[in-house]
Amino acid sequence: MVNLTIDPAVDVTQACVRRRFRFSSCRACADVCPAQAFSLAQGQVSIDTTRCIACGDCLFVCPVDAITGIKPVKRFVQGDTLVGPFSLQAPTVDELLLWHSQYGIRFIDIAVERSAQWLMALAG
Repeated sequence: MVNLTIDPAVDVTQACVRRRFRFSSCRACADVCPAQAFSLAQGQVSIDTTRCIACGDCLFVCPVDAITGIKPVKRFVQGDTLVGPFSLQAPTVDELLLWHSQYGIRFIDIAVERSAQWLMALAG
């Protein structure tokens, strides 16, 4: 089971590019959402909390960190290396790139045979 939790107050804040700039074409959150929980209208973004599976994918693609109420899976770091224990939910390629760009993560110390679900993310 996934370790993410969803807060009853999950929301897209006023920092959202679509809310700040009326003609923005940003749809990063909607495009990445596997549950199609995001609704986009001119200048508006909303989340259907009954559809949201709290995977956290939207957190890693939002260019302005506008999504609140979802807690990402806890990851562990030693220096420039992601280390175990590894979650059952593998990271997306976007999450791995974020770890690299923001935290300088260059390595993952993982036994793939024990964490096979991570293989696709690592191969991406």
